[in-house]
Amino acid sequence: MSDVVEEPAPFRRSMVAFVKVLSSVGSGVLENLLLTVALGLTEWVGMMLLLPLLALVGVRDSGGSVTQLVERFAILLGSVGLEPSLPVVLTIFALLVALRAMVQRRSAIAATTLEQDVVHHLRQRLLAAVSMARWEHLSTRRMTDFSHAMTSELDRVSLACSQLIRLVAEVGVGVAYVAIAIRVSITLTLLAAVVGVFLAVCARSWNARANATGHELGIITADFFSALHEHLGGLKVARANGAVDRNIDVVSRLAERMRRCSVTATGSYASSVAFFNIFSALVLALLLWVAVSILHQPAAAVLVLLFVFARLVPRFSSSISAYQYLMGSMPAFDNVIRCIESCERNQEPASAFVDLPRMSDGVELCDVTFRYRADQIAPTIDGVTLNIRARQTTAIVGASGAGKSTVADLVLCLLTAERGSITVDAKALDASSAPGWRAQVGYVSQDTFLFHDTVRANLLWARPQATEHDVAIALEQAAAAEFVNKLPNGLDTVVGDRGVLLSGGERQRLALARALLRHPVLMILDEATSALDSENERRVQDAIAQLHGEMAILIISHRLSAIRNADAIYVLDAGRVIESGTFQSLLALPDSRFRDLCLAQGVR
Repeated sequence: MSDVVEEPAPFRRSMVAFVKVLSSVGSGVLENLLLTVALGLTEWVGMMLLLPLLALVGVRDSGGSVTQLVERFAILLGSVGLEPSLPVVLTIFALLVALRAMVQRRSAIAATTLEQDVVHHLRQRLLAAVSMARWEHLSTRRMTDFSHAMTSELDRVSLACSQLIRLVAEVGVGVAYVAIAIRVSITLTLLAAVVGVFLAVCARSWNARANATGHELGIITADFFSALHEHLGGLKVARANGAVDRNIDVVSRLAERMRRCSVTATGSYASSVAFFNIFSALVLALLLWVAVSILHQPAAAVLVLLFVFARLVPRFSSSISAYQYLMGSMPAFDNVIRCIESCERNQEPASAFVDLPRMSDGVELCDVTFRYRADQIAPTIDGVTLNIRARQTTAIVGASGAGKSTVADLVLCLLTAERGSITVDAKALDASSAPGWRAQVGYVSQDTFLFHDTVRANLLWARPQATEHDVAIALEQAAAAEFVNKLPNGLDTVVGDRGVLLSGGERQRLALARALLRHPVLMILDEATSALDSENERRVQDAIAQLHGEMAILIISHRLSAIRNADAIYVLDAGRVIESGTFQSLLALPDSRFRDLCLAQGVR
């Protein structure tokens, strides 16, 4: 189940967490607040310059509030040796416009920097949390949910950050205008404030709808992202099975839901803005009528109020819009935080790297039990005891679902046993020794993972410091040197997405060479030949056979032809070891499970 399907967190709690993240990324929040204050001050000063301009063109209110403000402005200019003449006022106005433009420029840069810092901080934290989470936790999650959180959801977090900055800026500038309006007419300002509170209350339903739509959009986009990833990843199989149209239909239906949800969200925002603009215009007209017809305000005061309220209305509307966009984006932040916290709660224990001595005796599992989930009734691995001897080949066989790959993951210390012990040379593996142990292990799985890069880059990924000689030896050991030399550009040939330009056998041999480049003491082959045809399987098996006696080899396989020469074979069934011995000794048992498996596969 995806983390994103949880109920949305209360908006207030989300905002508190969001502000904490903002404050943790550096001085960007303080800089943006200071720039907001600066923008408000320049707006306020620009408004104040309107008053002497009105006086200079003959619009006065005979001792009213506007005249008093003009006189104070004249005193202020006089204190620096200037007269309130038209050239002086216009010069100050031009300088103020230039200053405001510079502040706006810096504010835009600071806002974008803060947005990107927040996104980068969350992306790095999420990447680290996912990368270091326990494997049993990750195995129960959709990996596409994490990639969706790192991309689309963080884009919405960036939008939330920008809308919060916009909201603070609009409120800051609005306060400057309100201060002037109060000075001109406190009565009309209070009336306007009452109307503003009424509109804010009316906006609550739109705000709740915006938050719910944002949460729904997060769920739909996560499902779309997963379906699209699966469709593209399985496109070859879908074409082979004539299922392309069905896959397209699934992705298209999710895309249509996502489109409708986005349109609904935008429609909600646009409807609220339209309502506020229309209602505010009517209120503005009413307030001006009250100012002229009932309060008999002078012309200068009416003009100032008209200008102030005309600037306040779009600020108020913009603030409501920013708040709704913020509410619609916060579910994305909640989802990212949930992903981070769920992985951080399930981290592998932090420990210093311990460089283990090279294995000399072997690995022993003693009475090991493991469950993927605490509520799992039957354990996946139940009391397993087995030995993997140094420089010997050990095989684990059984039907699908018997627990074979889980044993391999336990040996790799990707999983932690619920009960029992895993030792290397009689020393218990724990959190501190796990990284050092993994450095001694080579691993090749059925699902070969190759980068869209050159053969050389794919090999050096396992051991970047390897020399050309090391690479050549690894290719020879994996029986891959011949086909690599025949590639168009040899080691510098690009293998395509996940190695699509190579055959299955070639991919497996490259994966084996990559593992051998690490000079492992234990090579784990987890169904490494199960998907190959008989010819390629033989080539890979021949390469593995050449390694016998040089290192410990653990073969996980349900194809018994691959383990004929193993020194020890363990048969698993329902998570338990039910038989063990050599190939011939197990085959000789008349009622053995191993014999039944051999007969079913035609192996003798």
